[in-house]
Amino acid sequence: MPIPFIDIFAGPGGLGEGFSAFKNEGDFQFRSALSIEKDEKAHQTLLLRSFLRQFRHNGESFPDEYYKLLKKPPFESSVLFEKYPEEFKAAKTEAQRIELGGKGPINSAENVSRLIKSAVGRQTFWGLLGGPPCQAYSNMGKARMGKEKAAKDPKTELYRHYLRILAVHSPSFFIFENVRGISSTKKKGVNIFEKICRDLQDPCRAFRKLSFTSRPRYQLFAFASYDGQIHISKFDDHKVFEIECEKYGIPQQRHRMIVLGILDQNIDARIGRLGLHEAVPVKDVICGLPKLRSGLSKQDSDASWETVVENAIDVFNKAGIVLPYNLRNLSSVKIPSANRGGEYLRYKANVNHAKDWYLDKNLNGVLNHNTRGHLPMDLYRYLYYASEGLRTGVSPKLSTLPEWLLPEHKNAKSGKFDDRFRVQLRGKPANTITSHISKDGHYFIHPDPKQCRSFTVREAARIQTFPDNYFFCGPRTSQYVQVGNAVPPLLANQMAEIIYSWARESDLI
Repeated sequence: MPIPFIDIFAGPGGLGEGFSAFKNEGDFQFRSALSIEKDEKAHQTLLLRSFLRQFRHNGESFPDEYYKLLKKPPFESSVLFEKYPEEFKAAKTEAQRIELGGKGPINSAENVSRLIKSAVGRQTFWGLLGGPPCQAYSNMGKARMGKEKAAKDPKTELYRHYLRILAVHSPSFFIFENVRGISSTKKKGVNIFEKICRDLQDPCRAFRKLSFTSRPRYQLFAFASYDGQIHISKFDDHKVFEIECEKYGIPQQRHRMIVLGILDQNIDARIGRLGLHEAVPVKDVICGLPKLRSGLSKQDSDASWETVVENAIDVFNKAGIVLPYNLRNLSSVKIPSANRGGEYLRYKANVNHAKDWYLDKNLNGVLNHNTRGHLPMDLYRYLYYASEGLRTGVSPKLSTLPEWLLPEHKNAKSGKFDDRFRVQLRGKPANTITSHISKDGHYFIHPDPKQCRSFTVREAARIQTFPDNYFFCGPRTSQYVQVGNAVPPLLANQMAEIIYSWARESDLI
C-alpha cells in the first residue's frame, strides 16, 4: 500500500507533487490522502492535479481529454471532471479548500480532524507535510512591514494548527518547511524558530488546556546535516536545518528551513541525507522554451514594441553603452514566431536538466507561457540589465545605472533599493523565485536581451522544478503567486526517497 500523507497549507501542491511522484521498483510509494489550501485559485490547481493523479496511481497515463482541452484555451477543467465523475469525486475528497483557523464549521479543527481520520483510515504509518504562510517571517516581509509589526502578525501563530495535528493524530513522520527568515524572527524576545522546534518535539505541550489520549514525542533531523540527529542543545545553530536548494539539483538559490520529525518509537534505522549535486544554471532549464517578446502595458502591438526597442538601441549606441554584437541595430531583432505566447503553445519543448522529470511527450507544447506588459522605460532597463549581465556576468546595481535610466523614485540613488532590478544570469542558478514576481517582474529579468522582458509563469515554474504538464489555474497574477509560494517538487521528491529508504530499513512498511 502506498504511504499516505497529509499536506496542509498546500498551495498549488509542490511538496505533495514531489512525494506523489516518487517511484521505487516501478510503483508509486506515497499517496496524497488529504491536501488543504485556503486560496481559491491555488485550490483549483491543487484539485486538478489531484484529479490527474487518480489516473497515474491506477497505472494509467493522464487522459487524452486533458491534453485536448489544454490545446484549446481557455482551459475548462469542469469538462474533464464531468467526463470522469469517479476520479473527480476522489479528487474532491482529497483536495479540500479550508482556511485553518478560519470561521465556520468547514474550517474548524474538529472538521479537519474528521477528514484526517477518514483519509488515513487504518494505516498506522503516514506523514504530515507543510509549512505555515511565511510572509511575516521572510526577510522581505519584515522589511515591508517592519520587524515589530511582522512579529505581531497573526500568521506567525498559524504553525499551531500544524502542532495540533501532531498532538491529536501522531503521524509517523512530518516535514515542516519555512523561509530562512524565520530563524531570526523574535516575538516577545523569544526566537520563533527555537520555540517551534521545541514545540515540534513535544506538540502537546503547546496545548495545556486540552487533554490528549497520548503524548507523542518527536526527534528532529536535518536533511542536509552531516551530524545526524539534531539535539535541542543545537537549536541555537539554526544553520543545520537550512537547505540551500542550489546544492541539490534545484536551479535557484532558494534557502529554506526544513525540519524532519520522526516519532520516538520509530527511530530504528539511520536517516539519510540529501545528495550533493552540481549547480544547475538558469539556461539549462529555460533554454528549451519558445522565445517571446515582451508586451507594452499601453497600446501594445508588434510595431509599437519594435519602435520602443529601436529607440532604446539608438539611445544606447549614442550613449556608448555596449550592447551584444547581435543587438546593435533593430534589423537583428525579430518578433518571435510565438510572439507574446499563451496559455498553450504548440512547441517541441526541451530541457538540459532532469528531462524525465520535466518533459511529457503527450503534451506537445508549453503551458502558462505568456508575457506581461511593461512600461517603455522598463523595457529600456531590461535591455540594459540583460546586456550587462551577458557582458560582465554580473547583474548591475541600481546605483550604477546612467542617471536617465533610473526610475523616478526619490530613493533611487539611496542604495536601499540597489537590487530593485535584477537580471537572472544564464550561467548561474536563479535567485529565489518568490510570490513578489507577481508584482512587476523587475527582479526576474530574462537573460536574453532580445526578448527584453521578465520571466513567464512557465519559466518560473521550471526554475521551481514543476513538470511541464503542471497547469496553473487562475489569472496570471495568481499563477505567479502560486509558483512563488511553492516548495520545489524535485526537492520534495528527494526527501521522499530518504523517508522511504528509512522506513524500509526500519521495517515500518
